[in-house]
Amino acid sequence: MLKRSMVEVGYELLSKKQGPQKFNKFWGEVSEVLGLSEDEANDYISDFYTNLSLDERFVLLEDNTWDLRERQCFDKVHIDMNDVYTEIDEEEKELVEDEEEEDDEEVYHSEFDDELEEKELVEEEEEEEEEEENY
Repeated sequence: MLKRSMVEVGYELLSKKQGPQKFNKFWGEVSEVLGLSEDEANDYISDFYTNLSLDERFVLLEDNTWDLRERQCFDKVHIDMNDVYTEIDEEEKELVEDEEEEDDEEVYHSEFDDELEEKELVEEEEEEEEEEENY
């Protein structure tokens, strides 16, 4: 059982560093301080990554590099959610448009089929009337 939180150890280590750290190197240092075996380190790595993501003191930068949020300027770590939702809205709009086009095609084919059937029925009736007149 771990005596100290992995995230707390990570915070202490990053606080002593001058800048961001690549995740693998960062995790190696944390697992070494905690005295984890290689198997234990492999078992806990995903938990550590998840906990870093959820802890507001940490920020994920480019190329899987982590740093303390307090050392990063707002513009570098801020994600404009309007941009995220705009991308989602555009994707949903494209899906809806594709579905509408498919529905329109089905309706067109359905209407065409109905007209064709009606025309065939009229032609059959006319043929029957002609046959009756000929007898």
